[in-house]
Amino acid sequence: MRTVALNDATAKLSDLCDTVERTGEPVQITRQGRPVVMIAPWKEPGVWAAREDHELRHGPLNEAFEIPARLIDQRTSESPLD
Repeated sequence: MRTVALNDATAKLSDLCDTVERTGEPVQITRQGRPVVMIAPWKEPGVWAAREDHELRHGPLNEAFEIPARLIDQRTSESPLD
């Protein structure tokens, strides 16, 4: 990941945004050598983006997911209001 000082980023923000958009690689902005913010490409929100984000944080989803039995029992039981 490319690192740019805040003063340089301020002067070249438009160029940095163009580079991030073109390459897809984030740019880290530092102040006095410490990371402050990151410019990253925009991801369209949606179910696939949410899944990808979840998997990056928590690992792959299990495709063999089953509904827990306690939820199945609740769905099939008759309502006391019926």
